[in-house]
Amino acid sequence: MTSGWRRRRDRSMRILSATLCLSALATFATSCSTPWQREPVSKVDNVILYREYRVEKDQQVELNFKHPVDVSKQKMALILSRLIHEYKPWLKSSQSRYVFTPKEVEKSSEKFAEFLGNLQPNERLRFLVSRSQWGGAISGIRATSGVFFVEREGILSVAFDRIVEAISVPQGGKPEDIPFPDDPVEYHGAGRLIPTARWSKMRVDEDGTQHSAWLEIDLDKVKPGKQPKEPDPAVSEATAAQPAAPPAPPAKPEDPYQKLKKKLETIKRLREEGVITQEQYDAQFQSIMSEF
Repeated sequence: MTSGWRRRRDRSMRILSATLCLSALATFATSCSTPWQREPVSKVDNVILYREYRVEKDQQVELNFKHPVDVSKQKMALILSRLIHEYKPWLKSSQSRYVFTPKEVEKSSEKFAEFLGNLQPNERLRFLVSRSQWGGAISGIRATSGVFFVEREGILSVAFDRIVEAISVPQGGKPEDIPFPDDPVEYHGAGRLIPTARWSKMRVDEDGTQHSAWLEIDLDKVKPGKQPKEPDPAVSEATAAQPAAPPAPPAKPEDPYQKLKKKLETIKRLREEGVITQEQYDAQFQSIMSEF
């Protein structure tokens, strides 16, 4: 009986993984319709940079960006290291995570600065960060991508069209050939950035539209070197202002039965509300029961 249950569980998890992969393929199937064209200019480990420009009726469009951008390697490293996004794991509360790892910042900040300094007014700098993830129900390549450009003098914009999302690699397996079907400045489905630094803020249009995955950075206020201590993104301002309290007694561990019951009630409610399919419900049910 145990082996039969395990086979059913493994089959359910494979179905869930296949469903997610098909969803990712459908998402990027429309990439041929984009007017943006690009050329790879640099690859440092898993970070790829592109020169990107817009073409309409076989003519390059005048974008009139304030390029080139004079930014040092140290300033660029600070900017990359302070990009933080909201991560929402399955059945858990949201968390704050860095967009770039320390290694990615160290390896790529010089190239970012170099190519921003070489951009033409009709170009913007596109980037792609790809990471392999194998094992578990969801395996494959996950990617973060976006663009850097300057519309107003001294204000560096960074906008994302995907933040740590599953992607499909084209035939041949080259990450630099991955399509970009969405324009980061128009797309609103890439997740939410958290502007924690004093020199960055979320983009708000004149009509009040907020872009949750687009930050505007005041380059004059970015000061590499000794930085004033910023509050941890996971800690609210109210909490940060409180004096240090004595350590609290260890929390009583949650009853395993109650924990299991809460998880099962959650996926049941998601299924009843149509958020997940019956197959996804079955897969999560088997996964939760195996943990118990």
